[in-house]
Amino acid sequence: MTAPRLVGLVVAVQSCLHVAFAMSTPPGHHHAGAGGSRAGDLAARGVDLVHGGPMMLGGHLLAAVFLACWLARGERLLWRAARGATEATRGVYKLAACSRNITLRFI
Repeated sequence: MTAPRLVGLVVAVQSCLHVAFAMSTPPGHHHAGAGGSRAGDLAARGVDLVHGGPMMLGGHLLAAVFLACWLARGERLLWRAARGATEATRGVYKLAACSRNITLRFI
């Protein structure tokens, strides 16, 4: 997966988590307003995703970009290691087959 696609996914998941946490916070706590029903309370107070202001938003976006790039790099390294392991296994298998005079067929 490409880094830009991962950035979009990480930001989307992070936003969904913020909404879920804001909705699950009981009244009287960090995100909550006055009492009331859950649906009415959420509609009345809204969901504050940027409770820390522009600095908090910038920090979250920077963290999302860093995380997405880190995940993309890790994914590339994982696939490179898998290809290396496959090549090493094929090499060992070929050596074993040559020593026993076995015909190999790879698909």
